[in-house]
Amino acid sequence: MDYEKKIKELEIQTESILGGLGRALRGLGMGIRGERFTDSDVEVQKKGKKAQYSDAVRMSDPNYDPVGEAELYLIGDGSAEVVDKEISSILFFEYNPIESKIRGSFVKVANKEKALKYNPQLEWLFKGNYEATEIGLTKLPFTSSGGVKGKTVRFEGIWHSGTFSGVMRGDSEINGGQIIDGHYISGAEGFKIDPWDLKSGGYSVSQGFVFGKYRLAKENTKYKRLSITQAPVDTVIKIVDNNDEEFILKVEKGIDFSSLDMKINGQVVSWDNFNRNAANFENTFINVGKPFSIPGLIEINKGVQSIEVKSKEYVGQATDSNNQQATAQSSTVNADKFDIKTKRPGWTPPSGYYLFDIDLNDSNLIDEISKFKNDINSGKFFKYIEIFRQLVDEGRIDGYGKYPNLAFIYPKNIGASYKSEDSKRDALMKYFSDFREYVIDNFKSDNVSKYYLNKLKKEILSVTPTKTTTKATQTSRRAKPLKEGDNSLSILSILKNTIKL
Repeated sequence: MDYEKKIKELEIQTESILGGLGRALRGLGMGIRGERFTDSDVEVQKKGKKAQYSDAVRMSDPNYDPVGEAELYLIGDGSAEVVDKEISSILFFEYNPIESKIRGSFVKVANKEKALKYNPQLEWLFKGNYEATEIGLTKLPFTSSGGVKGKTVRFEGIWHSGTFSGVMRGDSEINGGQIIDGHYISGAEGFKIDPWDLKSGGYSVSQGFVFGKYRLAKENTKYKRLSITQAPVDTVIKIVDNNDEEFILKVEKGIDFSSLDMKINGQVVSWDNFNRNAANFENTFINVGKPFSIPGLIEINKGVQSIEVKSKEYVGQATDSNNQQATAQSSTVNADKFDIKTKRPGWTPPSGYYLFDIDLNDSNLIDEISKFKNDINSGKFFKYIEIFRQLVDEGRIDGYGKYPNLAFIYPKNIGASYKSEDSKRDALMKYFSDFREYVIDNFKSDNVSKYYLNKLKKEILSVTPTKTTTKATQTSRRAKPLKEGDNSLSILSILKNTIKL
């Protein structure tokens, strides 16, 4: 054809006049005719024409996808210079000629649709704005809600905005956004967000600072103002009020990499009590001349006279009666509150707790409520929900049977399966029947009771999808039923510590 002849003539002319540019145009002509580069063309690159040859190859073959490590990786609004192979394989990076041309380097872009299809928990990586020098997975098993393969994302670089849910290490910096179920172990100078924006996870105090700007307290030193987060582990905070009464706070666990919860005087002091806003975080501070309290742990109404950090050997002058009073107060405060904390969406009270309307002298009721709160916090409760679903799939639960407390799940449907002997089924149904009786039916607010009835019903009756190749099968299949004789999945084995058959 005439246009092929013209292109050939143009190639010859530009090759002699423009050198490298001519070779690039020649590549375009070869692409139109469906030709490929020859061995002699390869020799051109070896003779110092690498960039021009690379461009020409891409122009000659629109389907060309270079392999190997890119010079830059793009993940949503974030970028990384290096991405480890282990996480690269699940982010589905693809060569992007447009970004490569714009940036003047070899660029690969993560395929968000493919990546989140198999690992939706990595969405935070696509939403965050950051410039990473390296992204990978932790070498040792370490689980978090934003992790994968039993590990979590290892990040080095600068995080600008968005939710961070990995492990920030090395010479890193976070100057915006929040950390949710993430861990910060970089230098103190790199932590530039507010303390209350570290919602959950951990913070390493190995460099002597908490949240980047509060220096750890020194032993045998007095302070005018001190946050309980500044007290190192295995120290004692000695507080004297304006009535010369002494109060002792023994710090058995402080803020650290494993978690932000503290343990003081044998009690867990949840970080959730202080991470809502600046005023909320201020409650961690003890100030001379002001009252100080942590519900269930310490109450100083007369104002603080002095603050001093002592070594763990310090015994103090606080009387046993004061300690017993604090313990009793803690028991009373916690018993009438549904103050669970779980990552399961919709279960944790947004205000921190819901109140029960119960008799605090009813020790049996308080023990039952405590058992269920512990099960929810540990995750056991939700494992039982999964098992309940499986028994429904197997036809072993088809109505409320012998447990009318479960009629809210199966309105006006008693079912028939209950007529057969099934100890595993009965144990599980009794567990959730008790949960309604002891927990749901005792909320002070009827609206809260209705909310958790509906929440539990939806959880039990919802479909548990399994990984499949099509969306249709993904939404129609449920979790596989337990195999008889599988001890690791035995209902009796899981429930034996909490359910009486």
